[in-house]
Amino acid sequence: MRAFAIAAAALLVGFTAAEAQTVIDPVYARAQALVSEGQGAAGRALVDSMYRSTTPGSGERAEALFWRATLAPTAADAERDYRAIIVDHATSPRVEDALLRLAQLELARGDRDGALRHLQRLSTEFPGSWQGARTSYWTARVLFEKNDLTAACAANAQALARIAATDVELRNQIEYQQQRCRGAVSAATTPVAPPSTPRDATPSIPVDASVVRPAAPAAPAAPAATTVRTYSVQVAATSTRAGAQAIVNRMSARGYQARIDGTAAPFRVRVGRYDTRAAATRALNEMKAKGIDGFIAIIEGR
Repeated sequence: MRAFAIAAAALLVGFTAAEAQTVIDPVYARAQALVSEGQGAAGRALVDSMYRSTTPGSGERAEALFWRATLAPTAADAERDYRAIIVDHATSPRVEDALLRLAQLELARGDRDGALRHLQRLSTEFPGSWQGARTSYWTARVLFEKNDLTAACAANAQALARIAATDVELRNQIEYQQQRCRGAVSAATTPVAPPSTPRDATPSIPVDASVVRPAAPAAPAAPAATTVRTYSVQVAATSTRAGAQAIVNRMSARGYQARIDGTAAPFRVRVGRYDTRAAATRALNEMKAKGIDGFIAIIEGR
């Protein structure tokens, strides 16, 4: 319980810093303030009232679930609502937040592999996420705890490269963590001199030139296959094909020809195939105007 309380406090601080420029509904802002002031029951009651006023499957319901999880009294309550966002609101922008929070909860209870699974899913399914630097930072943090120094330093360097100039607090955390990489990087980059061979060295067994065959000529390299790149709009990714099909059905009801890409989890729900990123971006903007969120997925083919 104490571990969750510490983790929850860290989540509140991280959320405030990361979304300082996001307009928060005044009710949720008030609820957050009440919880921070020690009036947890009152703050959660406000969130519950908002939840009851929303429609199942709506963006408002996903937002209410996010805040109910953020201000939850226990880790189990928070995890339940974050998972509900991922499963029942796969097209909501809050899916990215939910995946990151689930990773942090897993780490708080010592499940490093579970934390990595959420972080890897976030990185894979949302490559253009605004959470990119934060995802890399937490990935590095988990890998440091697993004593995988090489991978941890690579993830931390990626976090440093992706951090926004305005996110000073996160930059400080990444740079502090980077200190653990200095010795490792120095050792890894120190050149090792090859063993020297004396100038007058001769083979211990004389080589008979008559049995030395010339090397066969190298076969000509096969021409490289042409890679075709197309673009699509990804609106969701789920752990089950049934969940993905349900989203396809909902998209079809709204007039979109959605499909499921992939034969194993995660099952990605995508719309359209476009020859250029510009065409895919126009389609995405039209979808966002109708309340459907997503991102541009690059599809490599031959």
